[in-house]
Amino acid sequence: MRTWKQMAFVVVLLCFGAEGCRQILGVGDLTYDLPPENGGGGSGAQGRGGATSTSTTAGGGGSGGEGGFGGGGGEPITCAAAERAATADAVLFWSTLDGLAAVTEPLVGNGPGTVFGGEFVPAQSGQGVRLQGLGDQVRWPVALADPTNLHFAQGAVDLCLRPRVAHTAAEAMPIFFVGGGDSVLAVDKTSEGSLVVSWSLVADNGSYAVGPLAYTLEPEAWARITVTWQFQSMPKAVTVAVDGVVVPGELAGTYPEMTPPNPEVGGVFGSGREDQLGPGVVDELVVYGAPFDVTSD
Repeated sequence: MRTWKQMAFVVVLLCFGAEGCRQILGVGDLTYDLPPENGGGGSGAQGRGGATSTSTTAGGGGSGGEGGFGGGGGEPITCAAAERAATADAVLFWSTLDGLAAVTEPLVGNGPGTVFGGEFVPAQSGQGVRLQGLGDQVRWPVALADPTNLHFAQGAVDLCLRPRVAHTAAEAMPIFFVGGGDSVLAVDKTSEGSLVVSWSLVADNGSYAVGPLAYTLEPEAWARITVTWQFQSMPKAVTVAVDGVVVPGELAGTYPEMTPPNPEVGGVFGSGREDQLGPGVVDELVVYGAPFDVTSD
């Protein structure tokens, strides 16, 4: 049965079986097995249930969809980033991360995407991708078509994350990145515990850092992370929100003096980084073409 998101958009996967998809995408070390301790809820009118599983230790609802991930009745658990994207304007890109097909052909925006070293596991909304090993990442092209998947000039990224470590752990976590040509935009949890948005856009470099006392990320506990940026018009600004609450930070360096161009062909964006351990389980990655007030959700 198609999920409610899949019913809203047509998703076409042009490959035959897992091995065929690996050959087309160049995906290496991709795991499809779901942990046996997580049962599978059905999908229903309220939203998606849990990911498909043969486990009976933690069952979900049947095809009627009353049970969400983890089983039982009541409202399904969903990622707030997905709930907003379903009715919002200015969505440039949206991948549910519900398996390889959702990476190959996102619900909104351009593919194909690629997964390196990750595995698909039950998440808040269906499945998500676990990125925890060195070099684990999921990424898509930025500028292979018009409109592009992302604008450096202004926009927002909204995702749900189950971090592998607490924000106070002495380890860095690469949550989101964009790279192409002379421009880079990144969202990282640093080894000092800060949540940092950094940019290097042509000749302009800067960062916006939220200190470790201003927010909380618990290991293996779901959190919604939203970052907006406005470099095109005044007042220029970056905002960071955790679970729908804007958290204050400090600017270092400068905002771009001129409107930054979009990344050149070959630019990519996504989660994880080649030289670092992955951030944890990522579910529902949404990119907007303009900032929005997350507190109004």
